[in-house]
Amino acid sequence: MTTKLSEKYLTDQEGNKIAVVLDIETYQQLLEELNQFRNIAENQKIKNLENLLIEGLDSGKLISVTDEWLDNKKADLIKNITKKE
Repeated sequence: MTTKLSEKYLTDQEGNKIAVVLDIETYQQLLEELNQFRNIAENQKIKNLENLLIEGLDSGKLISVTDEWLDNKKADLIKNITKKE
């Protein structure tokens, strides 16, 4: 999955590298690899989130979440936020 680079450099008048030139095939391969890495990272994030959700579901006694429970939870959160400010 790793592309072999055959890069060339553009330099300024003092010889400092200021740009890289790649052939189009290498550039396209790098873009493809970048997308593959992004997909791998996204899949890992999803897997981690799923694991956290399962861990949360298995973390304790089940409770009934009613409208009243939600209202109380919101009120508690708002109270805690305003205390910190």
